[in-house]
This record gives sequence, structure tokens and C-alpha cells, in this order.
Amino acid sequence: MIANLEFWDKETGQWDDYAGIADALTFQASGIGTSGSFVGVIDTTPLPAFAEGGCKGNFYGPVADLEAAGIWYLQNGDAATSGLNLSIMGSFGAALVRDDSAYGGVVVNRAVD
Repeated sequence: MIANLEFWDKETGQWDDYAGIADALTFQASGIGTSGSFVGVIDTTPLPAFAEGGCKGNFYGPVADLEAAGIWYLQNGDAATSGLNLSIMGSFGAALVRDDSAYGGVVVNRAVD
């Protein structure tokens, strides 16, 4: 799921909230390839201005410090609903974050007998 979308406003030179999509984008589950790649679909049910959406990307790094990056898109906007033929594309990155807000896997110390 991706929420709190922002866009780069070249006039102000800063990131601003993107009000064009109020709801979070929900990724449908997909398989992960042996190379760490994945391809998925975005549920466009709450987004009537779009007919389809998807995402693709890759997982990187060791399992204890796993990260993901990729792109997402919404396209083929419903011109009858929105008055426009819309397409939006964005990128994302994600890293494993522990409960204490630190990045990376949890290290467990075990006593050895």
C-alpha cells in the first residue's frame, strides 16, 4: 500500500501533497521471481478515474537488510468520469524497519552452551 502521495512542485522547489488521489494505492499480491523481481496490480476500485494500474520492481540486499524499489502507474483514465484521459506514474522505495525505528533486521543474541 502506498499512501500520502506527494509531487515535486517545480515552481516552489519542494515536495507537496498530491490531492489528486486521496486514498492509498493498494497493491494486489503477486509472486516474487528468483531474481527478486515482482509485478503486481493496483486495485482501481476506489479510483473511478482510472481503468487500470500496476507496479513492478525488485528486492535488494541480504534478507536481514532487505529493501525494495520500483515504479507504479495508473492509466487509461475514464474520460466520461474525469473529463480527461489520465495517466500517472510514480516510484517507490521501501526498507525493513524494526520496531525501534532502526533500519535492518533484528539481531538476536543467543547464549551458546
